[in-house]
Amino acid sequence: MSSIGLAPSRPIALEIAHGRTLADLVPAFLKWFQFVCRRSDNTVRAYADDFKAFLGFCAAAKLERPEQVTFRHIEFYLGWLQKERGVKPQSANRHLHALRSLYSYLVREEIVTTNPAADCFMLPTRKKLPGYLTVPEQEKCLAALAEDRPFLGRRDYALVATGLFTGLRCAELAALELAHVNLEAGRLRVVNGKGSKDRELLVVPRLAAILREYLAEIRPALVGRPLIRVPAAVPFVFVNAHPRGSHRLRRAGQALHGRSIWHLIHRAVVPVIGRPVHPHMLRHSFASRLRENGAGLQVIQEALGHANTIRPRCTRTSPRTAGGKSWRGCWSRRRAYGHPPIAHRSRRVLLPVRYRRVRYRRVLVGAMGPRVRQRGMDSARQLRDRGKVPSGVT
Repeated sequence: MSSIGLAPSRPIALEIAHGRTLADLVPAFLKWFQFVCRRSDNTVRAYADDFKAFLGFCAAAKLERPEQVTFRHIEFYLGWLQKERGVKPQSANRHLHALRSLYSYLVREEIVTTNPAADCFMLPTRKKLPGYLTVPEQEKCLAALAEDRPFLGRRDYALVATGLFTGLRCAELAALELAHVNLEAGRLRVVNGKGSKDRELLVVPRLAAILREYLAEIRPALVGRPLIRVPAAVPFVFVNAHPRGSHRLRRAGQALHGRSIWHLIHRAVVPVIGRPVHPHMLRHSFASRLRENGAGLQVIQEALGHANTIRPRCTRTSPRTAGGKSWRGCWSRRRAYGHPPIAHRSRRVLLPVRYRRVRYRRVLVGAMGPRVRQRGMDSARQLRDRGKVPSGVT
């Protein structure tokens, strides 16, 4: 038997990929990512932008073939993104995740043997509290927009009010159709939202009145403006009115683009509030309003369309329990946030949160001195017997 017959045959994928560069493989991955993995258009577009920056970096470093890239190159690329392009660590981690997906695909297709992006560590990020508008700021914004009577001003008023009272994402606002809104029943349906999930929301009477006026008077005039020819049937609730512009990618009478909504909210809300506002802040403001009105975490989770249990980081303390004036309010707030009730360490006797917070300062430290801190905490029953705890607290 010849030596050629004994040698293992080269994988067909390697033969096909022979001579193909990263610039040739990235479009193939994006098509596979969209049609096989069924990722959304926004996700594919974001990955394409990340790969465009990576291909530019590889061209400057003279890296053409995928097997030439090592984990050192990718780590240097992440640092280059932050240093030269001003990318934040969160965005740099997104670039790293895109490269991991690309090389996982290449390993799966037997084009490369290793995934260098898997050997790179995720960058540490800062856990910032999300920005939101307080209820007085929301009311101030709505009052200012309600006085703007032109067609575009009243459309902006309806759009901002929908974002504040329903918590829709920017893409969900743009894709909202007339068939999804039932003002008589007070229901609004989100179809094919983030993660291909549907959900149904309540339309409060205040928002129903705003939308009813907009749909009856403003929207027909915007769709029928004689600027250019528009389709006979436009299903979208919020439509574009300008035929051209830098960020207006769709013709008049069609759905607003996500970037158009961003510019719209920035133009209408920032002069009233006096600080930067983006569309997702309206969603955070909706969650804050729900939490302040006593809604539970399960209700907020379903209204926002979150898959996992959320923590209301964008909510603020209710005025009824602010400052710790009522330990019962603090107790209920801790229970509403999903934390277990605080118990005594020795006999597990439940104590109110407010008394737990002040006990070291007023009772143990002030009345009994450092001796108690050395021996540890006594039980609540012993402290009550000594007259240091009110009898009504157990």
